[in-house]
This record gives sequence, structure tokens and C-alpha cells, in this order.
Amino acid sequence: APEACCPTEPCCPPADCDPCKACDPGLFRKPTIFGFTPGGWLQQGITGNARTSTDRFNGPLTFNDRESEYQLNQLYLYADRPADNDGYGLAIGGRVDMLYGTDWRFIQSQGLEDRWNQSERFYGLAMPQLYADVALNDWLFRFGKFYSVLGYETAAAVDNFFYSHAYTYQYGEPKTHTGFLAKYKLSDRWSLGAGFDRGWDKWEDNNGDLELIALAAWTSADERATFGFGLTSGNWDDAGRYNRTAYALVLSYRFTERVKYVIQHDLGVDQEAGLADQFGLRRDGLWYGINQYLLYEIDECWSLGLRFEWFRDDAGTRVGGIGPPHGWQLGPNPGSGTPLASAADVGWAGHFYQITAGLNWKPRPWIILRPELRWDWYAGPVNGRGLLPYSTGTRSDQFTFGTDLIVRF
Repeated sequence: APEACCPTEPCCPPADCDPCKACDPGLFRKPTIFGFTPGGWLQQGITGNARTSTDRFNGPLTFNDRESEYQLNQLYLYADRPADNDGYGLAIGGRVDMLYGTDWRFIQSQGLEDRWNQSERFYGLAMPQLYADVALNDWLFRFGKFYSVLGYETAAAVDNFFYSHAYTYQYGEPKTHTGFLAKYKLSDRWSLGAGFDRGWDKWEDNNGDLELIALAAWTSADERATFGFGLTSGNWDDAGRYNRTAYALVLSYRFTERVKYVIQHDLGVDQEAGLADQFGLRRDGLWYGINQYLLYEIDECWSLGLRFEWFRDDAGTRVGGIGPPHGWQLGPNPGSGTPLASAADVGWAGHFYQITAGLNWKPRPWIILRPELRWDWYAGPVNGRGLLPYSTGTRSDQFTFGTDLIVRF
């Protein structure tokens, strides 16, 4: 009967429920080629700011960083073949993702995208994922470049509720790993993983040292609660002398079929990431924060979301201004292996807060409109140049209002 084929979640509108398939999230039917299924989306948006700035940047916000300016954030294409063995035997799969748009600046890997887009300021090409999977019984082995094991948010626009991103994701976590990851399914509720990579957002290593990556995931028996833990630890500087360790904890709970709550905690330490003082001593970088989400599904077409975050950059080594030279300079220690010479001038050592209210509207399964209102404020001193984070260094808070449109295909 057609009813037995339909998904448990109703389609929106109901006519989109294909009696022989689940809701197709794409505009077109997807052929399978050698076991790989292609797909993608187009994400574009605009963000206004209550106060204009001379540099047209929305303070330290990334991704939707331009003030009152159209952005084609992501023209995203992928081909995916899951290594699905149902827990028994051998299966081989893999995935490749390509992205064109303004978001390339914030997910680039050292030695790859920075070489592809040397002459570009805002628009460029990125390859956020390229990996092979080998499944053997309850093991999954992944080789290549893949999204980070840390945190709740990700670079793929379709996997986030909000258009803008939290500070924890922007400044406190790696975006990708290039290396190896082994995951083991202990039971239907627990899985563990460990591996290594070349460092935060690095296609080519800057010091020859490998970095540890680890994860743990748990799901409750009723599947209403989930817990995730991600960790990275390794030497970040060119000489391989100083360690960077960061972790993220994510707990989610579904109170009802329509109400979901998520809380995340991040903490990271960079040994001697700051500039030397008058005695030749360099301060460690330290950052930590708490990020919370409350999501409410009104019906199959409409959802509401609220996000509140506190993020502390203790030494001013993480959150800095973006802009020159290419519109992607994220701060004093953007992950290039060496702190910028002007680190003490650029970064803000203080508390960052943001609250975001957003709406998701899906008039069709392959269309998502995500308007949002966001207020950011900062509690702390000016940086070494006497600047504050917002409105070209003149204010300690900002109010932005933006929206993006995602079309899946």
C-alpha cells in the first residue's frame, strides 16, 4: 500500500510525498552512477546592519560577513556513496564535496584553497570533503579530508538551522580534518572513534607532526537524547613545540516531537599563542564558551529557533577582525602555524555574547528560507589599536537582520 512507503514525517505540501519514495529533498531526481548519488544546493543571502561601517563588514561575523551586500554563499555539489554494510561484512564508499562562493574563505585548508584562490577576495572554490570509507562489520575507516568531529554546527548550509554561525564554530573549532579516522559501533547506543590529522584546517602540514582526533557518541534508548564529544590535540607551530588542544561537548534532548533543546560547551588551549611580553614570555591562548539552541517545529513547513551564546577569548588570540588582505583573515592565530605579528593589536580579550532568533520556511521540500534577527555584544577592553569589535571599531554591540534562500537539487 502507498501508505507503507511514505515517510514517517509528512511532506510539505503533502502532495510531495511520493508513494514509492521518501520525500525527495532535491529539485531533481538523483541518478546513481557507480554507486554514487550526486546532489547539491544553492545558498544565497543578504545581511543588514543597524549601523553602517566604512569597511562593509559585520564586525567579526563570518560567512554572512558583508553588510547589506548580496552573497552567493554556497554553490555546493557532492557525490556520495555510503559504505553501508548493515553491520556485517565489507562495504566501500566515499564522498567528494565542492563549493563555490563567498564561504570558501572560512573553510579553506592550508596548502589547498589558499593556492587555488590567491587572486580572489570574496568568491572562490573549495573542496571541503574528499574521503574514502571502508566498513568492516562494526568498524568504519575513513581516509582523506572530512568535516570536523567537533561541535554542533557545520559548514554545509543545509545542516544548520540559522544563516549565521556561533562564535564557537567560527573561532573555537577546526572546520575540517585531513587524515584518518576509525569509528567503532559498540552498540545501538554507543560509538567511539579515534584517528589523526595534519592539524587544524590543513591540507599540507606545517611541521610534520600529526594531531590526535577523537570522538564519542551516545543515543538514549528512546532516541530522545543524544550526546557527542569531540577532541583534537597536537602541535600547531612551525617548529612543532607548542600544543593546541580543544574539545566540544554537545547534548541534545527532544522534549516532544516538535521541541528540541541543544547545549554545547567548548574549551581550547594554545600554548604560547600570544605575543611575547617585555620579559620574552608568551601568553597561552585560552577560549571557552556555552552555546544553546531551542528549536520548535510548528508544522511540516514552519520552524522557529532561538540561539544564545557566551564565548570567552581569554588572551585575545582567537577573535579578531576580518578583512585585508583577502577578506578572510580571522584573527591573531588563523591556523597558519604562526601567530600574526600584530596579534596583540588585532584580537579582543573579552566576553562575546550573541542571541539569534530565526525562522525556517519550507514551501517545498527543496526550498528553505531562513530569516533571522541577531544581536551581538562584547564585554571587554579595546584591542591594541584602541578598537572595539563592531562598526569598524567604534562600538561594543551590533544588531543584524538577514535571510538566506537555499534551493536543493
